[in-house]
Amino acid sequence: MEYFYQVVLPLCTSCVCLPFIDGKWGLGVASEARWFIEMGRPVYRIDPEQRIIAPLIDNERRMLLVGDPALVLNRWETRARTWKEGGYNKEKLPYDQAHLIDYDPE
Repeated sequence: MEYFYQVVLPLCTSCVCLPFIDGKWGLGVASEARWFIEMGRPVYRIDPEQRIIAPLIDNERRMLLVGDPALVLNRWETRARTWKEGGYNKEKLPYDQAHLIDYDPE
């Protein structure tokens, strides 16, 4: 991941992110967005319901910078929404179903 943050992202002038349908952000996407915010570069959010791309509002920026759990999922919640049962890095869960997952940390 360091290569991505040290070599790839610096070549980009802005970031476009797709949160889950319920508005929650996966940890990796939130981390990338935070990098762009910290570098003073524009961050845009795809709104899947309105089908628009819009700049982040100030509150989203603040929440992403601190990793606020009201917006940003932890690693395990992100994985639960990204992969079908059976494990990490096996079969992807369809995007339109990911927000329906009820994560149980136990």
